[in-house]
This record gives sequence, C-alpha cells and structure tokens, in this order.
Amino acid sequence: MAIIYDLLQWTWGLPQTIVGSIYFLINIKKEHFYYHGSLVTIWKSKSSLSLGMFVYVSDDPFCYYDSLRETYSEDEFSNMLLVHEYGHTIQSLFFGPLYLLLVGVLSIMWSFCRYVLKSVIRSKYHIFQFIRNDGRTHLENGLRKSHRLVSQCRIIDYSNLKPLVVLCG
Repeated sequence: MAIIYDLLQWTWGLPQTIVGSIYFLINIKKEHFYYHGSLVTIWKSKSSLSLGMFVYVSDDPFCYYDSLRETYSEDEFSNMLLVHEYGHTIQSLFFGPLYLLLVGVLSIMWSFCRYVLKSVIRSKYHIFQFIRNDGRTHLENGLRKSHRLVSQCRIIDYSNLKPLVVLCG
C-alpha cells in the first residue's frame, strides 16, 4: 500500500510533493519518521504544514493553542496535529495538481483570517453572529472546542429563533 501511496504522491500529487521535498532538503538535519507512508519532519516553526507525502509538524504544538495545555498532554496534542496534517496528504491524493490551489491557498487564507479575527476579538465590544443549527448548547461547545478565540467570548441567546449573538470584549 505504501508503494501505491508514494507512486500517487510522486505523479498525481507531483507539484506539492516537489515543494515538500525542497522543504525536506532544507530541514534534512531535523528529526524525521514515517507515518502511514508520509515522511514526517519535526521542525522549529509555529505552524505545521503538509505538502504531498511530506508532513512538517511544529516542535511546539501548543504555540497557537495555549489554552488546550490543560486539556491534552503534549503527546496527545502532537498526535492530533499529526493526524490532522496527515489528512492533508490524503487530500493531496484526491485533488492532485489542484491541491496547492484548492487546499493550500485556502488553508493559508483561513490561518490569516484566524489571526485577524483574534486581533478583532481582543479589541473591545465587537459583535459576531452565528446562525443557530442544532441548538445553542451544541453550538457553544463546538465553538469553544474548535475555535480557541471564541473561548474569550460570552455567548448570549437573545431569542429562541435564529441568531445567536457572540459578544466579545
């Protein structure tokens, strides 16, 4: 199975695998290991990255998620980060040469938007609206688990109907 994975990454996923191999050569002296066919590098960076069959995970997994240190051990959180990045290698197999455009660019934009949103949330009295789907409790828990930024906010339900307003400040 690993041979098929490698073959597909080096053909269908060639653009991102070439970029990933360049990063690998730059980080050749870092710690490396294999994970389900992908070559993982632990690098000194705040961010993690997946390019073709190459996965780069941060040596400080809690860098952007400091509030989760109480919830997860470093090993648990590092493993979750690795599994997340490995998922991008599967996306590389699915999207092939379109991966950098469809996944890479969107991931970079999302990271930038989270940074900007964090700055906005830290400023006083900003209001964000989230449309209610399965109910307030489910949404509150989902927001708190998936977006550490929102954990600083108070969630107030002003009606039993649609908008769920999140006040930050």
